[in-house]
Amino acid sequence: MRRYARLRSDTPLLLGLGLAAVLLGIGVSLIPAGEVLRALAAAVGMMVALRLAPSAMAATVAKGRRFVAALRWWHGLWFAIFASGLVFRVRDIDAARDTPLDLWAAWRIGLVGLVALVLLRRLATKTTDWITTLPRGLPAGMTLCALTALLSTLWSVYPAWTLYKSVEYLIDLSLLAAVLTVVRRPDDLKALFDLTWVMSGFFVVTIWLGIVLQPDLAIIPNIGLIGYQIQGVFPAVSSNGVGDQGGILLLIAGTRLLSRTQQRGFYWLLALVGLVTVILAQSRSPATGTLLGLLAVLLVARRYRLLALVGTAGAVLIMMTGAGSVLEQAFYRGQSPEQFYGLSGRIGFWTRAWEIFQQSPLLGLGGYAGGRFVVLSGLGVTDASSIHNAWLEILLGVGVVGFLPFLATFLGVWRHLLEPLRRWRTHPLVAELRLEAIGLFVLLCFRSVFSVEFTWHPPLQFFLVLGFAELLRRTRTGDAGVAIRRAA
Repeated sequence: MRRYARLRSDTPLLLGLGLAAVLLGIGVSLIPAGEVLRALAAAVGMMVALRLAPSAMAATVAKGRRFVAALRWWHGLWFAIFASGLVFRVRDIDAARDTPLDLWAAWRIGLVGLVALVLLRRLATKTTDWITTLPRGLPAGMTLCALTALLSTLWSVYPAWTLYKSVEYLIDLSLLAAVLTVVRRPDDLKALFDLTWVMSGFFVVTIWLGIVLQPDLAIIPNIGLIGYQIQGVFPAVSSNGVGDQGGILLLIAGTRLLSRTQQRGFYWLLALVGLVTVILAQSRSPATGTLLGLLAVLLVARRYRLLALVGTAGAVLIMMTGAGSVLEQAFYRGQSPEQFYGLSGRIGFWTRAWEIFQQSPLLGLGGYAGGRFVVLSGLGVTDASSIHNAWLEILLGVGVVGFLPFLATFLGVWRHLLEPLRRWRTHPLVAELRLEAIGLFVLLCFRSVFSVEFTWHPPLQFFLVLGFAELLRRTRTGDAGVAIRRAA
């Protein structure tokens, strides 16, 4: 009976997604490339105005009240770390060397320092004994990695940079440890998830405000199939970053649409905003990572019928319409085959980075310094802050010694996320959060090949997944600390 009840509840979603996929594919194949953006904007505007906006507004008010009521002291620190990572100016390598401390760097240091002072005060007054959490469980590997980076100041190619970035990351880790020390209920955990999604929504809002207020800066013309590519203006967000934030909104909304029977209009609106943002960002790796994340959610949730329908609709679109060629053009984004297969120059970065890593494989060149100040500087690239690969950045910075504890944590997170929950009497809310964490982690893992995830400030999305996996580990192993069983 449960199986048939689930099928009945899924039927509208299955039919809606299938019909939308067919119509979208046919429409895209028929509309001239220059008119795709206008047609897409008109379609989204009509759907929002006719169906989603009224119910979404009511749901936003209700959810906002519950969200504010659930906030605790650590949410303020979480937001401070987020705010410290906002970028309001972009500097090249020479500017970073010549003027390491400017106004916006002081803003960042001030917020991170405030978080450190609050945590130290709570530790000194024995209000929150977070320091005992750092060497336990999954955070232990990241702590070892961060301490190795701090120690690498002694041999770093840029000691001051390594020292600051390592201390900054240790403060981030300390905040995660504090959260893991005080979280007691699934509702507390959900509030942290929701705050992280709200911050992604904030990014998307600023991006669209930039499009309205400063279109000359926010819209890059003559890019790809659509002819436009969007980016954030204030704060500055690259097109890949725009794709990341839009993809997160789409992932979370899609995950909650699978299990929620109320306030579905709100999540449909969220999904549409995320989808349009991803499309207009024209960022290939965020779009691919988001798709893989959604597929992973469907697999773990055992929505095999929905997965089969989506796959069938996609195959039909590619075989019977021009959607396949449109998709190919979208992925090339106006680049030549050489540029496309060179991953927009990243292959050259990675090849040189591997050569340099082999010269100092054990200890690296200093945390956070090897990629920017050796590889990129040697190649004459001054407008990039990293080599766009998290794994090589770790190896270059802290060598194999620092990489191994990180790898142990990475594998441990996957182990506890994928281990079935049915063997424990876990709160139902945890099952939903697990799906969100899995979808997000798939996106982060895919993006880590093309960007610096996991060990660069502020790593809040990775820490959200890491913290959730650690709570699952404690629940399953009976470790001292926080258990998130129903009895809690």
